[in-house]
Amino acid sequence: MLTAAEAAGALGVKLGTLYAYVSRGWLKSYRRRIGRQALYRRSDIEALRGVVTPERGRRGRSLPDASSWVTVAQPKNSESPAPGVIVAESGVSSIIDGQLAYRGYPIQEIVEHACYEEVCLLLWNGERPSPDEIAALRAAIAGAGMAVEVAAAIETVGPDSPPLLRMAAMLPALAAWDRRQAPRARIDRAKLIVSQLPLALGTHAIGGPANGTGMSARLLLAVAGSSAPDWEVAALDRVLVACAEHELNASTFAARVVASTGADLFASVLAALCSLSGPIHGGACDRIEEMFAQIGAG
Repeated sequence: MLTAAEAAGALGVKLGTLYAYVSRGWLKSYRRRIGRQALYRRSDIEALRGVVTPERGRRGRSLPDASSWVTVAQPKNSESPAPGVIVAESGVSSIIDGQLAYRGYPIQEIVEHACYEEVCLLLWNGERPSPDEIAALRAAIAGAGMAVEVAAAIETVGPDSPPLLRMAAMLPALAAWDRRQAPRARIDRAKLIVSQLPLALGTHAIGGPANGTGMSARLLLAVAGSSAPDWEVAALDRVLVACAEHELNASTFAARVVASTGADLFASVLAALCSLSGPIHGGACDRIEEMFAQIGAG
């Protein structure tokens, strides 16, 4: 038997990747009778090595059943004899036996212990980020300012326009502004978009850094124009974490389709926002808010 560190070393992967293999059903872990340390059979690790590190161009054994690592439309059931159609292969998230995991980490643990910025980096890079990486992204979001050209584009839609419309107006202007800057890696462009989107939500946030740190404080500042209680920041952060990976809902699928053409991140996020605005998707929130307003008015 091997420890997690020994098993990861034998496979040449990081611990997060090893746990992802377990989550997807590629590898089985065993527990000691005393203590909580997970152990792995050496024979299982050697067999898996043929899959993840093929030698001489050949895989050591067959890949596991595709249902453990792909999204399937119309799965086989008693009412539909069709075998189902593979829609997407993804290592970002998985739903196995009704359990959601991001990069192999159970969603319950992530919501309980990780902040939104940590989850962003986990989803983007596939591995748990270091504390310094998390702090850097939080600082970038908290201290972000808006270029004059981008602010002008948002102002054209008016201060009373819906939040989604303001964010949708921002992205083409941000893309045009970014083209005139020094070239940046895609991961840095992702950080730019994440840090800029809260600034579109309210005039309070345009032009200066926030007092709070991180995305949740930045969003609440943009909407309310003042600091928020710690419990509100913590609650919003959990919501953002739980919604960080959407698999194949309408807006995420729209982003995937646009990205599959080779379009950049600005175009992909814009497509998602446009889809989200529909009355039976994100627009449902506006309908619910209107219903509450009618109830409150008697």
